[in-house]
Amino acid sequence: MYKLRLGTSLKLFTRYYAQYNDNFPKQLDEVKKLGFDCVDVDFCTIYGRDEILKSHDLIPQGLEWVKERGLQLNAIHFPFSSQRDYSSLDEDFRAQLLQDTKEMMSIANVYHPYAYVVHAGTGVKEIEERPLRLQKTCDSLIQMSKYTDSFICVENMVRNVVMNSVAEQKEVIAKVRSCKNVGFCCDTNHYLKDRAEDAIRALGRDIKTLHISDHDYIDERHVMPKDGKIDWMNVLAALEEIGYQGVFNYEVKMENEGYVYYQLEDIKKNYVELFEEYNQRKA
Repeated sequence: MYKLRLGTSLKLFTRYYAQYNDNFPKQLDEVKKLGFDCVDVDFCTIYGRDEILKSHDLIPQGLEWVKERGLQLNAIHFPFSSQRDYSSLDEDFRAQLLQDTKEMMSIANVYHPYAYVVHAGTGVKEIEERPLRLQKTCDSLIQMSKYTDSFICVENMVRNVVMNSVAEQKEVIAKVRSCKNVGFCCDTNHYLKDRAEDAIRALGRDIKTLHISDHDYIDERHVMPKDGKIDWMNVLAALEEIGYQGVFNYEVKMENEGYVYYQLEDIKKNYVELFEEYNQRKA
């Protein structure tokens, strides 16, 4: 029987400034009650330098809430935007971003996350910039790997962002192979050029954690598995084939402008049904 630990991503901060998401402790309580094993803590709603600095005082309490509930801290997802672009060609900008990253990691390292998840960059307007931006992403990953013993997991991307294909993912990992703690966060919802199951088989044990959600092969949607078009039995088969034993971490729409899409109990139900169906088909 193939089974993975269940996790979900939860936002620690509100959308527009570095202050706590009031629902976060309540969500942790429900996650614990429903029998989840792990959580990913999402810092992605803070962007500017002032917000990053303010977050320094808030991060310890948020991660303490996770620890108090006996949940494994699988990963911390770092902020991303044009203000937090690890592929930037502006060396002064990238140096400041890496310093910000180092400071945040020095606070969070105390709580021993299994991984930090980072985006490779943001949109690339000029095609001739792409190789150089990929190199800058690699340079950033190598530098970040020195700040922590946790894995640095770079996420596959969509549209014209660097690392939007398996080919570019493999190019990046080849350049950072000397860093033992750099790997991938495989976001199933971001594979528009490649099938998720093909990507999983191609990347193999370099995949250290997952973002699980579904899409329609038009754009990322962050909908629940089976609410889109991904073949989930093939995805689970690929994960088992590569020997993946990490967390099955959901990153589905929980709320948008106050309108709830999925509840935590929906995630638990989906997880149970997916693995029951997969294991029954194997039997």
